[in-house]
Amino acid sequence: MVTNKNSSLKYFILIVIIPIISIISIAIFAYSYIQDEATVLKKELLGLEKSNQIQEIIFDIQRLQGLTNIVIKDEKCQVDIKYTTTSIKTKLLQLQNDIRKIEDTDIQRDIESFVKSVQKYIKEEVYCTTNPSALIQKSILKVEQIAYKTRLGLNSEFKSYLLMNTIVFILPKLLEYNGQARGIISSITKDVTMEQKYTILTQISKIEDRLFRLKSNIEYLKNECESYDVIDKLYKDVFYSHKMLITFVKENVLQHSKTLYSSNDIFKQNSKNMQLLMALYQTNSDELKHTLVESIDIKYMILYFIIFTSLFSLFFILVINYIFHIKNKEFIHKVELLSITDSMTKLNNRREFDITFVKQQAIQKRLQKNLVFIMMDIDHFKQYNDKYGHQAGDNALIEVATSLKNNLNRANDMAFRLGGEEFGALCSDMNEEEALRFADKIREDIKNLKIEHKGNSACEFVTISLGVMIIRPDNRATMSDIYNKVDTALYEAKERGRDCVKLYCSNSVNEA
Repeated sequence: MVTNKNSSLKYFILIVIIPIISIISIAIFAYSYIQDEATVLKKELLGLEKSNQIQEIIFDIQRLQGLTNIVIKDEKCQVDIKYTTTSIKTKLLQLQNDIRKIEDTDIQRDIESFVKSVQKYIKEEVYCTTNPSALIQKSILKVEQIAYKTRLGLNSEFKSYLLMNTIVFILPKLLEYNGQARGIISSITKDVTMEQKYTILTQISKIEDRLFRLKSNIEYLKNECESYDVIDKLYKDVFYSHKMLITFVKENVLQHSKTLYSSNDIFKQNSKNMQLLMALYQTNSDELKHTLVESIDIKYMILYFIIFTSLFSLFFILVINYIFHIKNKEFIHKVELLSITDSMTKLNNRREFDITFVKQQAIQKRLQKNLVFIMMDIDHFKQYNDKYGHQAGDNALIEVATSLKNNLNRANDMAFRLGGEEFGALCSDMNEEEALRFADKIREDIKNLKIEHKGNSACEFVTISLGVMIIRPDNRATMSDIYNKVDTALYEAKERGRDCVKLYCSNSVNEA
């Protein structure tokens, strides 16, 4: 039975361990996968943030370019130049401070390169004598590189891709083409050459191309974007403003050989376009940021769900298997009891007697104490069954067994049904007198049950005959030999009239 218990425990551990390992493995894999995705999204968010910072500086450079291209600079223009220059320096300092927080060295180098280029441009006041288009083109390329290095340009979600494409590849170029057109037109003082007209037409063509791409992206965003109405309104304002600018340029520049406007007029008209473009850029950027943050939040919600589900599953497995283990133990215990217990009388059966006898004999030898074996038999039980029926016989067996069990008050005393109407008891630490007195009490109590038995020659009630043997610590006889000797004493009790106790001695069987 111990082996069965150990085997049951091993199976219980196996049943628990395998699902737990599986759940933990799946949870670790899922956690790692989702964590990686969240890390990628955080990197995209970083790319968006740095792209926005660089783009804001580019906006200021483009504004500075337009201001310096004005031929006649009034006091307000001079103030705007100074203010814009200060704004660029402040934003550069902020971007430079943020570089230390970036772990990716490639992105660090890209941003450092951009910062140094702009610092040189501002420090040496190159903007006063040189067209900054090359710097702006290089800066826009840096933004594109950062977008790809932070995987912003590789986002597979359609909405994110459209927003990214708009703010990284379309609006910056559209702003630059506007700035270049503004610079060219602002620099014309009187006569308009064919070369200038061709250059202006080229810029208008580029602007119209970017407006067409922008329109496509905005239309695709219709069912994807929460703030679509705001974006669509800004786009319409941008489109209308550009249409007005292009019409203005065609009517006042391209159709005449001389300018019909002032530099400040064209600067104001073009600046309005650029402000609308920057507003559209900011709205798209905010929407993309919201999308990325929302995606990160969803990833972490999934992570928390995985953790919670895994813990709950582990707890559930442990509880269910614990309940199963307890129920299984109870079942095994019941099976064990059935295997060692007589189903009718609830006493231990002959199989358990054979096991217990060997154990008890070993214990008594080690403790140097006597072991008492009592064997008893119901007198004329066959006649009882014949006269009263087998059901009455079963009831009589149960009552006899109960009386026997009630007499065994010590922890080490045990009663057995050895077979049929034959019972046995093992008791420890008794001498001959105590054993005979104890056996006689068992006999007397069963007789006092007063179970009617007319076929009993010894008495009108059910009685028992008993054989007793004192097994001393130095006794080397086998269990079979001892059993036979006690059976001999029991046989002698029956021969002498039944309803009595006989003690087996080494030389003879003595009466109690």
